[in-house]
Amino acid sequence: MDRKITWLKVDWRYALRELVLIVAGILIAIALNSWWNSKVDYEQETQYLSGIETDIENSIAELNATINFHEQQVKDLRKLFGIVHAEPSQARKDSLLELSHALIFNSTFEPELATYDEMLASGNLNLLESERIRNALTLYQYQLQNNNDFNNYLEQQSSLTIEPFFMENLAYHPLKGLDEPYRPPDIDLTALYTDLHFHNLILLRLDTEANVLEIRKRLLETMHDVQRYIKEELVQRGVSDGE
Repeated sequence: MDRKITWLKVDWRYALRELVLIVAGILIAIALNSWWNSKVDYEQETQYLSGIETDIENSIAELNATINFHEQQVKDLRKLFGIVHAEPSQARKDSLLELSHALIFNSTFEPELATYDEMLASGNLNLLESERIRNALTLYQYQLQNNNDFNNYLEQQSSLTIEPFFMENLAYHPLKGLDEPYRPPDIDLTALYTDLHFHNLILLRLDTEANVLEIRKRLLETMHDVQRYIKEELVQRGVSDGE
């Protein structure tokens, strides 16, 4: 019995057309998905930039006040050092007490970092496309660490060296603690003018305040740079202040 072979006729034009449509559909789907992801990332990046800019703007006002405090501290410590090097008979003892607050009081700076911390915690730092913004934020983070280190150092310096000295040598209001020093009539402050430890405390605190002042001025400059870069980026994106 002879077998008859039948060849299936294929419409190659039709098959090719179908294949092209399938491939085109896949490519379009990939392109749409990529476009959508880019759009989501772009909007999220814009939100991060707006949040960081707002946080920095609020922090700048606080940092300016802190810098003013440190500048006054440096002035008062220099006056205090001049007083203790004068003859006790020529120096006003009440001025010594008035300026001693520069040894006692501290001012720490804690910026608003809610948006930046959230971006780091979520691993979204790579969303920032601007290289200069990324570099400025890296410098900002480094200077913040220096700022935090000096915050801790100021607290340790006060609790371990300055406060014990004043508790031993001066009287303070029993209810207000170190907030309001006062001098009873029978306290003789003459010894402080020749007390080498007291002189060294002034020099130590003066050096610390000068260093903190310099660090926080550099931090302020970096914060202004970050704020300016972000504002320029937001303007390019069509985002105005308050949006």
